[in-house]
Amino acid sequence: MQELYNSICKLLCQLIRSYNDAMILCQSWGFNGFKRKYRYFSRHLFNWKLCLENELFDKYRVTVSGNYGSMPYEPRSFKDHFTQWDKFLKENIDSLIGINKQFFDLTGFENYTIKDIVKCLLKDYEKTGRYIKRFNEAGWNPIDMHNVDDCLHEKMKKKEKKAGY
Repeated sequence: MQELYNSICKLLCQLIRSYNDAMILCQSWGFNGFKRKYRYFSRHLFNWKLCLENELFDKYRVTVSGNYGSMPYEPRSFKDHFTQWDKFLKENIDSLIGINKQFFDLTGFENYTIKDIVKCLLKDYEKTGRYIKRFNEAGWNPIDMHNVDDCLHEKMKKKEKKAGY
């Protein structure tokens, strides 16, 4: 069981680092709405990581050594980032679903924290797919991308405020 918790925490560390890297990339490209989006998700993932680390310690008196790693790809453009991010999310969703299945096989029940993380990542995966479709149809027009970003910036500002960030 401890190995499963360690696997989950390791995966969360990779996700957190990648969301942070994506946040910095988008900020450097002038996309502050996407920056806020990645920051918001990063905070949620970090909170879940803390919960899982606490649960691991409470049940097994084991601490997790967290290595945050780095983003698994180096995007050269906004388009490249989105296409790689889409694949990255899908791989991590599949990994978490696999870990939750192992958890179920060992305990007879699902880990609801993992289910919540998967739900969060699925939401981002769906949105990323929609952005890719929209931006492909618009020929990756910078004006369209910045219009989407401006709307996203206001939406995420409200979400962060509501969440107390």
